[in-house]
Amino acid sequence: MDTQAEWSWLRQRLSEIGYGPAGLREPLGVSMADEISLVNFPAVLARLAAQRSPLATVLGLWFLEQKVTRRALLALFSRSEIEQLCAAALVAERDGEVRPLLRLDPVGELLIAADCRFGKMWRGALRAGGGDPVYPPGADSLWLRDTVRRGDSASVLDLCTGSGIQALSTLGSGVSAVGVDVNGRAVRFARFNGALNGLDGATFQCGDLFAPVAAAKFDVIIANPPFVTSPYGSLGNRRLPGVAAASYHSGGATGDVVLRRILRAVPGHLRGDGRFFAVGHVGVRQGESMEDVAQRWFAAFPGRAAVFRLETGTAIDLAAAQSLFALQGGRRAHEREMTLWVGHLRHHRIEFVVAFLLAAQRGERRSVEVIDASPKILPLPMTPPAPEQVASWLAR
Repeated sequence: MDTQAEWSWLRQRLSEIGYGPAGLREPLGVSMADEISLVNFPAVLARLAAQRSPLATVLGLWFLEQKVTRRALLALFSRSEIEQLCAAALVAERDGEVRPLLRLDPVGELLIAADCRFGKMWRGALRAGGGDPVYPPGADSLWLRDTVRRGDSASVLDLCTGSGIQALSTLGSGVSAVGVDVNGRAVRFARFNGALNGLDGATFQCGDLFAPVAAAKFDVIIANPPFVTSPYGSLGNRRLPGVAAASYHSGGATGDVVLRRILRAVPGHLRGDGRFFAVGHVGVRQGESMEDVAQRWFAAFPGRAAVFRLETGTAIDLAAAQSLFALQGGRRAHEREMTLWVGHLRHHRIEFVVAFLLAAQRGERRSVEVIDASPKILPLPMTPPAPEQVASWLAR
């Protein structure tokens, strides 16, 4: 079991060199890993290659997932500290080179360890064992984190916790959080992230949604379930190349199969006027609207609910975005991947895909709304950020 004291030196050292959100912008020209793709990855690497500093070393190692020399790492860590990093399987060393076994994403004040996103998943990372990859924080994680106010509630349940980012982000004075994930590898990463960030107050358990918490009730329940309308994974008919399963990724034919399971059980686990928040994508079928989907989701919910529409794209937009990784195999591989995704989406009659934030609150008032929260810039921001819109809705 990792302890806060065991990793306080690493947290402090990375903070001292500026390894945080601000430390990404000037050296790399990005604010999060989601802004890096196959298209601009070489340019980002080239920007970093011209720099020589401890920050550049760490950015290369744990953000861009590149090998660094032991000599470069010794400018930042002692020999015994490098040995500790190797023993805990954060890195591996061979012939004077050190390669990352995982990534460390700066998210606000937190450092979040997760599996690599630009390279292969290392099964031995953190000695976490098998299971699906632990997905790094992306834009959806940040939307949800910014929506759920830190320290607002006494008890929090974080479903599909993954790296633990949501549970850890809610912690404040007097707050306790439970993170649950069906993937034992994710639970190992989440526990490590609690220790790495010097946080107690959050516990992480392995199990299927509400099963580990039995009949317990919470002030706030958060969920970031798998939501891709994907032809891959345990909910589809194929496996993602190089991955044993893709339950962290696939959300069934329309992307909301896990969310619907959560929504059926949420009322029984919310206290009084408790709140539920989620983020995801949903594929809307031909002849339907987002309003139709929302009404089905909340038909039996004892309170009010709102779906905040963040982005809307066509089925082709989704296929293009999800097929991008296949470019590594060349043009024909990319064409095959596009054909697979387009065929899958057409088979399920998906007309468009909506990215959303979801908020619901128990209570006597019953209503279901779909609110457009997509950013509008003409030429100045015309709408408040989606988390602010959620806060305004809750305050009504």
